[in-house]
Amino acid sequence: MARVCDLRPRSCLVPRIRRYTSLPPLPSTSLLQKSKTAAKVTGFLCLSSALGIVVVGTGILAHDAFIYNDRHVDRVPVNSLALHPDHCGPKNCPTLAMGVLQTLHPGDYHVILVSSDTYTTFTPLLPCELYDKLVIAVGSSSSTHGVSGLGNCFQLKTIGDAQSIRRRIMDNFEMASLPTTSAEERKRLLSFVICGGGPTGIETAAEIYDFCQEDIMNYFPKIRREEVSIHVIQSRDHILNTYSEKISKFAENKSARDEVDLITSARVAGITPTHVLYTTRNANGETEQHSIPSNFVLWSTGIAMNPFTQRVSSLLPNQVHKKAIEVDSHLRVNGAPKGEVYYAIGDCATIETSLLGHFLSLVGEADKNKDGKIDMGEWEYTVKELFRLYDSDADNSLTLNELFLLLQDVGNYITSLPATAQVAAQQGKYLGKLHKATRAAPGQHVTATDEQVSSPFKYLHLRTLTYIRNAAVFDFGKQSFIGGLVAMYAWRSIYWNEQVNSRTRALLMINWIIRGIWGHDLSRL
Repeated sequence: MARVCDLRPRSCLVPRIRRYTSLPPLPSTSLLQKSKTAAKVTGFLCLSSALGIVVVGTGILAHDAFIYNDRHVDRVPVNSLALHPDHCGPKNCPTLAMGVLQTLHPGDYHVILVSSDTYTTFTPLLPCELYDKLVIAVGSSSSTHGVSGLGNCFQLKTIGDAQSIRRRIMDNFEMASLPTTSAEERKRLLSFVICGGGPTGIETAAEIYDFCQEDIMNYFPKIRREEVSIHVIQSRDHILNTYSEKISKFAENKSARDEVDLITSARVAGITPTHVLYTTRNANGETEQHSIPSNFVLWSTGIAMNPFTQRVSSLLPNQVHKKAIEVDSHLRVNGAPKGEVYYAIGDCATIETSLLGHFLSLVGEADKNKDGKIDMGEWEYTVKELFRLYDSDADNSLTLNELFLLLQDVGNYITSLPATAQVAAQQGKYLGKLHKATRAAPGQHVTATDEQVSSPFKYLHLRTLTYIRNAAVFDFGKQSFIGGLVAMYAWRSIYWNEQVNSRTRALLMINWIIRGIWGHDLSRL
């Protein structure tokens, strides 16, 4: 049999060879190595994750073990202020406002802060006892403009105001989604009116639009997006009228795209629990009255004196300003009692509108030989320097725009500073540095006056900025910056940097991340 098979033609072996070659190949060495590597990486990841959980858990347990234990009363440290509350610092406890504390030397002052809240906002709080030095920084109230029914409005001054606004918006949506709510009542509940087209009003309108359109609508499927309406009533011809014309037009166009109803050249006549009444003038100059049904109205139309500021102004002589306490160039309250040093900063204060102090400063700079008078040569030199300063194109002539900038800067010296956070912040830092400069060495007494240690306060205008729904606008005076996502993140970074410490910055960043991933928090608390 073997011989017969061997004598068969070679072609007879072909089918057998083909049968063997059709079998699947054995696994290669490289594939096995890759599988082993993947198994090792997976094992390392699992082990490292488990180890990380153990380490973190152990750290938490160790932390809790040291924190949550019973301490004997004899070993509890006692602050010296608790034992001797009336004796602190070499000057025996002068009291200063909170906005000045960051630049003061610790231990020189005993700070007494009276407040019903355990947190702070940009508005400094009120110390209500008088010592050697008092800083009044109580802010301002909203201007009523003689409009009735402001008790039916919301304001945006405190954290409590923001929480109340959010609760009202949620309540409106819940009531509007009930099957028993009529179409007319539904329209009123989903109508939001903002009185005032300044930065606060426009930013609030943008935030309400985002809150309603991006988050709340997902939880109320029976409400259509078109049913939600936002109205902004502005007394001027344009919104954001304190900004450049380019920014104002951008904000108006973006509001139109978002279907936000801008009502310009209009005045609010009255506010009822169910409607907002306002008036406009037609082409013939006749007054026409209109009405908007609404269950939410925000009042943001300027500032006025609060009761405390009015009381202080009425008790002091030489206080004639109607909206704020008048202070001198070093932020000292005019007409303060003799021997007392009172300061006022922020929205509650205004620097006296006199050019005398600035004129004396100009005379001092022009008097080169320091003989107490200015001759013709010194005066010509001063005028030429002023001319070169505003002749931006160096053509030995001032155009209308260059002359406008010169007059604008002069006007800044004789008009009140804007009621913005950056004015109050600069004044607080100035006042802190002022008292730091007058601080005496231990055992010595302060004899230097404010004029001897510091020049008058000068406001440096940095920027004004506003958020407009996934966009932001910046006004740098001569230049403007308008943009979308990049500008919005620039706006956020500036306010993030303005937080008081790293803890609040971290909390704010976490809040923005959570909002970006899961949306706004819709809880009532």
